[in-house]
Amino acid sequence: MESFIKGIKNYTNFSGRTTRKDYWLFVLFYLIFSFVAGLIDGFFGLYNYEADYGLISGIYILFMFIPVIAVEIRRNHDANRSGWFILLPFYNFYLLFVPTHPEENDWGPVPASIAESIQNNGNKKNTSDLEAKLEEVKNLLEKGLLTEGEASTRRQKIISD
Repeated sequence: MESFIKGIKNYTNFSGRTTRKDYWLFVLFYLIFSFVAGLIDGFFGLYNYEADYGLISGIYILFMFIPVIAVEIRRNHDANRSGWFILLPFYNFYLLFVPTHPEENDWGPVPASIAESIQNNGNKKNTSDLEAKLEEVKNLLEKGLLTEGEASTRRQKIISD
């Protein structure tokens, strides 16, 4: 939901980048709310079969028109492509699968969440081994086989190695 709200609040920004995760979540909530709007139209008899949409659905579509375009353009930028690619049929579906461009490009720096994972990827440790070693220190501390100082020293050594 946070990605959807961020997309709506950022509707005037046609530069910058939107990560694949944010794009997926935005599309997901957009579709969910579209479905709910259609249900409300049908429930209250507001659906116009000739126009193929209802009053609530129509207002929702008009309200979301510019935010959807802005998010799609920013997602293109994140994939290191021009925003004009949104004019290609089915291209936005393709964007659901294209990974984030891992470097700064013409449209801005790498998004913070992606930059952090890229930065940690080079010196990434096997987290299951790390967790197991930290759990072992915790168990030794609970059994009284280590003092708090010794446990702290061991934790720091495990994390720094």
